[in-house]
Amino acid sequence: MSVAKVALAGGTSAKKEWRFLRSEHLGRHQFLVFANARGSSSLRFFDAESSVQMGDPRYGKGRTFQEAFARELAASEPVCGPSAVSVPSIPGERLVAMREQVGLTGMIQNASALRSRPSILAGVDEFVDETLGISQIGQTSPRYRHLRAYRAVVSGACIDGSRLIAGMYRVIAANWPGTTCRGNQNWRWEKQPFISDANESLEKRFEKTVAADCPEWVNMIPVASGVLPDVDEGGRHIDLARCCAKGDYEFLELKLGQNCDTPLHAAIELLGYGLIYVFSREHLDRLGYDPHNPLLSASRIRLNVLAPRTSYLPGSLLAFQEEVNRGLLSLISRKFTGHLEMNFSFEQLPAGL
Repeated sequence: MSVAKVALAGGTSAKKEWRFLRSEHLGRHQFLVFANARGSSSLRFFDAESSVQMGDPRYGKGRTFQEAFARELAASEPVCGPSAVSVPSIPGERLVAMREQVGLTGMIQNASALRSRPSILAGVDEFVDETLGISQIGQTSPRYRHLRAYRAVVSGACIDGSRLIAGMYRVIAANWPGTTCRGNQNWRWEKQPFISDANESLEKRFEKTVAADCPEWVNMIPVASGVLPDVDEGGRHIDLARCCAKGDYEFLELKLGQNCDTPLHAAIELLGYGLIYVFSREHLDRLGYDPHNPLLSASRIRLNVLAPRTSYLPGSLLAFQEEVNRGLLSLISRKFTGHLEMNFSFEQLPAGL
């Protein structure tokens, strides 16, 4: 079948499609998810064994995925996947079902472990949704990603920041089986300047430009790669980080564009990574991390969400920010008395940027 025919095979009205790419030669089968949104499209690749997203998404600016990624559609077969597409990994039970659809049932050595512990952040989304009182919004977690959730949080009762932060941390710690980290890239302080010419992501291009041009900034710091025995989680990383002074670092979660994720969505993502940092500090020796790593011996960590001014129009998140800082202060003071300070804030990009 020609590329042009494949582009039309599923119908140009389709907004999302999961597919399976068989790779007998490379031995690395993949699940692909295509999506159309706001006049453009995206393509994400997931490892069929570990479920982890592989690399950065590819984008088709001004084109549907049927047009932009016709060759990938031609080389793959349809499969029933999750409703969400912008995820770091495919949920464990869903991955098992997807593999069964394409005859890969025998390749996962410990499918039960994959179901129960697919990620260091497994269960965090559900806990956050419940704590924020938004479990009725949307069909699946994370519910906090929806604009309706943002509006509900800013217009509803004040959240309990201590419960939110302590609970998120408990879930993260409970997901770890006590094993040594298999990788050595977590919390590295190295610039990652390469970007493909085909990558049209505003955020990725901004991040890499800042890291390349500004000595005090680095980008793409892995936070949990190899922490769990059977999961890579290489897609989890700090977007941008800045050395403000000796022992003083800023972690930035960046959102760009008119249709970017909400600041609330960005906040929960960054808080998850910030709490993985706390977890990494608490279990530094058992994880096998270098005690002289400059990030893991910092005295201050600033967690900042940076998003367009227009993305804050649904309402102020100041009360949420204050409660989060109350929760962080309570957690950090219990675990690192006098040795670490961590705070969180929302920031706005200049109008017109």
